[in-house]
Amino acid sequence: MALSDLPHWLALMRGAFRDVATAGHHSADFHFYRGGHLLLRVRIFALLFAVATPLWIPVAMWLLPGEGLFAMGVGRVVAGVAFLGVALLWPTQRSRLNGIAGLWALVIILLAFHLYAQILVGGTMAQPGLIGYTTLPLFLVACTALFPLTTLESLPLLAVIIGLEGLTVAQNRDLLGEASMGMLWVTLLMGGFALVAQAVHLYILMLLHRQASLDPLTGLLNRGALFRRIREDLTAGRGSAGPLTLVFMDLDRFKVINDHYGHPVGDEVLVYLANLINREAGPEDLVARFGGEEFLIVAPNRDLDEGMALGERIRAEVARHPIPTQGSDLAATASLGVARWDPLTQSPETLIDTVDEALYSAKEEGRNRVIRAGQAELRPAGSG
Repeated sequence: MALSDLPHWLALMRGAFRDVATAGHHSADFHFYRGGHLLLRVRIFALLFAVATPLWIPVAMWLLPGEGLFAMGVGRVVAGVAFLGVALLWPTQRSRLNGIAGLWALVIILLAFHLYAQILVGGTMAQPGLIGYTTLPLFLVACTALFPLTTLESLPLLAVIIGLEGLTVAQNRDLLGEASMGMLWVTLLMGGFALVAQAVHLYILMLLHRQASLDPLTGLLNRGALFRRIREDLTAGRGSAGPLTLVFMDLDRFKVINDHYGHPVGDEVLVYLANLINREAGPEDLVARFGGEEFLIVAPNRDLDEGMALGERIRAEVARHPIPTQGSDLAATASLGVARWDPLTQSPETLIDTVDEALYSAKEEGRNRVIRAGQAELRPAGSG
């Protein structure tokens, strides 16, 4: 690596550390994407625990004294039912917060059972035959390493797990014993490895998401990722949720820019427009490069009038400010179509066709304007 490349690599490292430390800079689409991965792992682990916890009862019959056997069996059955409830009944919403909440549910159930077992048998540290109960927190820390979590998301989980282990040891008056200190040290060490594993897992997941879902030129969602989001997320329960509006934009006479100034300048124009649309769109809106010079905004919780207002702001910004390029500043205009989704009568594909027809009407009526679907409404415009 040449010395001149050092600032570039340092910037990449800063970005990577920022991405794995906190979710504050992650895109809305990546929250959705990661939420799906978190939920899948939560359900798999919950199902495994639901099966394994009661199946351990025969082993408990061999290891535990008779007076504690029935209570332990009841505890295992209750924990198994709780795990099964998470596996089958946890909300299916693919969001980051829902996935993390599911993970917390697993941790709380397992820690509650661990505490119950410790109270029931009077501490397991001094009983080698009960090592499985003793190492439950260590096992739980190892399991968290398989979840793509940021450091800020993981630290509270690990603090609760390790803190409860410390309280359990203190309750048994063995906080400074060699075996207890050794177990706490190993749990802390495993927690450090879990943080590293989670960060690596998260970073790889982010790279895969960017390669599969983002347009390499503009950094916006690509067409396939947008359709996937509409089908998998925005259609779910939309009939009882808020409105959903689409804004479809096409840069007027983009072919002239490409033919006259060349494709590199055309690429600069597209990047500028992508940044402009991202600035105008809201935090819940999905912005995608639909193809060529076409951009599509999916705006949940915006009605048709709000969608028209968003489209007009974008149109006005494009018309008002020349687009800076390496050669010269280029004057440009944009045409936009707006449509609201009726979930009772429209599929996502039908909605795309409807908003495309509105965009076509804007082109036909002279360009540099915003038209709502089903109505040839002329918005303020300059020269067409």
